[in-house]
Amino acid sequence: MKGITFGVGAWLLMMIGPMPMSGAGLFGLSMGIMAPVLTLVLHIAFGATMGLTFAKLKSTHNSTF
Repeated sequence: MKGITFGVGAWLLMMIGPMPMSGAGLFGLSMGIMAPVLTLVLHIAFGATMGLTFAKLKSTHNSTF
């Protein structure tokens, strides 16, 4: 859950920062509705993968000590 939260937070920062500066508009809506939806899905997938990986590494690290 922490990874997904991180992914959504990173997506939100990207949508209100670099996207308007690049000329794509707030949330990249000048490129259509699929641009923010797809980037959100990708950020959630990345965050979930990162969260699962770090949880596994943490449990492996804690079990050896």
